[in-house]
Amino acid sequence: MLWGQAMPLNLEADGWTCRLLPECGGAIAALTRGGRAVLRAGAGPQPVDCASFPLLPFANRIGHGQLRHAGQAWQLDADPLARPHALHGHGWRRAWQVAAASAGQARLEYCHDGGAGWPWPYRARQDLALGESGLTIALTLTNLDPQRAMPAGTGLHPYFALEPDSFVQARAGFRWECDASGLATHRCRDATFASGAPVPLGRLAGLDHCFVSRGPVTVGGAWGTVVLGGPALYGFHLYAPAGADFFCVEPVSHAPDAFGRGAMRASDWIGPGRRRRWTWYLRAA
Repeated sequence: MLWGQAMPLNLEADGWTCRLLPECGGAIAALTRGGRAVLRAGAGPQPVDCASFPLLPFANRIGHGQLRHAGQAWQLDADPLARPHALHGHGWRRAWQVAAASAGQARLEYCHDGGAGWPWPYRARQDLALGESGLTIALTLTNLDPQRAMPAGTGLHPYFALEPDSFVQARAGFRWECDASGLATHRCRDATFASGAPVPLGRLAGLDHCFVSRGPVTVGGAWGTVVLGGPALYGFHLYAPAGADFFCVEPVSHAPDAFGRGAMRASDWIGPGRRRRWTWYLRAA
């Protein structure tokens, strides 16, 4: 883990403020609208203590750190929070650099050299922009390997403060079931979000599953209501640990452990020397 000293970068535009901690996994420390917290505030020292952090070059777990494709396997590093599995890629475990910044925008960059358990070199970029509707985060990955295509996916890991009236609203008829280690094993029908109606957090406590979504996800509470999504949305991972004062709704571009099962789609690959951009948003409803 190569987190550096957390030196904050503050963005502000149209009543929104966003406090960034580039050296702490490229994380967001706080996001507010009109002075009210949209995400929980947290200043580290680890990304999991912050308000949000990026997921790349994959989201969720890869079983036993074994990335598989077409009869080949690559061993990835197990993450301390998910042993024996790999978790959420490298982006949140590395310090990012500020490449550009203005009042309401920032560009953060991180370059991976092909070591540390991920055999493809790549360059990662976050372009964060505040506007009247909220926050947009474009995640761009450039495959620096001149010969091999690289599997890749992204997502966001925002933390919301749990309030008595917190809810999640989505249209999702399936979820991924998990084993005792948290690894997704199979997709099954699930009625939790099938009606599209808001679901109080009291009914979601204890869940740690990926739901296959047919559109953006709405999250609300005493602080207001926001919509999470993006053009590449596959679904969202709901993490609502029982007894905690927070919950997470994580938009992601691919199924959990898709890379471990060798179940990548064509859209989950970046060609040699090519790049791909995923745009995610968190907007006021």
